[in-house]
Amino acid sequence: EADEVFLMVGDERKVAFVDKNWKLFPYQYHLKKRKWMKRSGWTEQNYRLRCGPCHAAGLNPKTQRFIQINNRV
Repeated sequence: EADEVFLMVGDERKVAFVDKNWKLFPYQYHLKKRKWMKRSGWTEQNYRLRCGPCHAAGLNPKTQRFIQINNRV
């Protein structure tokens, strides 16, 4: 169950995936190239702490809820 997708984030080029424990998957999907790409260094990264401050507006780390997700940064 740890590898179950909870959240998808990205833009018109790439999509990354976050599990229910807010950990980033080590792969992202490149939409224009139509292929999976391994992202070294992403394994076990916490989306709320590492990515959320720039890619989400109004993220509350205690409740793990946010007001909205940006589609670009």
